[in-house]
This record gives sequence, C-alpha cells and structure tokens, in this order.
Amino acid sequence: MGKMKTYAEEGLEALQDEAVEAEGAYTEPAAPQEGDGYEGLEQVGGLEPVEYFYRLDPPKKPGKSPYKLFEKDVPIKGVYERFFENTVKSRDGRQFKSRTYLIRQPNGKLAGIPGTGSRFRAAMAQVEEGSKVIITYNGSSTIKKGDYEGTVMQNFTVLASKRKAA
Repeated sequence: MGKMKTYAEEGLEALQDEAVEAEGAYTEPAAPQEGDGYEGLEQVGGLEPVEYFYRLDPPKKPGKSPYKLFEKDVPIKGVYERFFENTVKSRDGRQFKSRTYLIRQPNGKLAGIPGTGSRFRAAMAQVEEGSKVIITYNGSSTIKKGDYEGTVMQNFTVLASKRKAA
C-alpha cells in the first residue's frame, strides 16, 4: 500500500492541475490588423524619455535625471506638447503641485521646463498645445510689495504661435 497524501498535498496537486488546465485554455489576444482603425496612432503619456530638464541651480545630490542650467537671455525654442504635475515639498515643509512643461526641441527630443513662478505658469496656461514657443530666462529679481515682499522671483519671456481661445 502506498503512502497516504496529506490534505495539503492533495490541495496542492489540485491547484497544479487547475493551473495546467488554465494555461492550456489561454490564447493570446489577436494583434490589431491593418485596416482595423489603428493607423496613425501617436504615443501618449509620459513614456517618452526627456533628454534633459532645465534647472535654475544644480541639484544638491546627484540625481537620475539629466539637466541643463538656464542661461540668462538664451532662448529655448521648440513646440509645446504638454505638462505634467508632481507633488513636491517646499523648504518650509508645505506640499504643492509643481508643473513641468515638455517642449519638443528642433532635434526631435523633449526638454522639461519647470513651472517656476506664477507669472510663468500664467503665461504657459495661455499657450495652446502644438504651438511653437520661444522661452527665454531673463534672470531673477526681488519682489518689492505684497505678501511675498523680499522673495526672489524668476523672470521669463514666453512667445507662442498659438494662444488658447478665451
């Protein structure tokens, strides 16, 4: 007489049998065929790598993302594609949404420009996606009045070929 199986062994064998049956029943979904209406699709989302991200200062620690520093009065040219948001912590511990604007450069690669300051974000909010843009960093200045008096502000000029409809 053979060795009796434990309840656990019987259960394991049953699961293995079910897995073998399930694998045999699985079939790959059919790949889209030409003429199915899938022609001309473009990649969407943030899957395409960004060649580099512009920054005002070098990072304190080496990061994973390649970067370039803004140069005063040196224009950044390209086509505005879209923006994405991240939640970041400020130096004083508050959390806020930070936007990065993606610009398709003349070489075909993407550059990321941080949404540094409310004036820059307000200007970019008026730019239609697909618009040719020239973004120039004009340096910084100190705010002289209001709630943010004494705070350093970054100044940009944004030129665009298409504005969003009002």
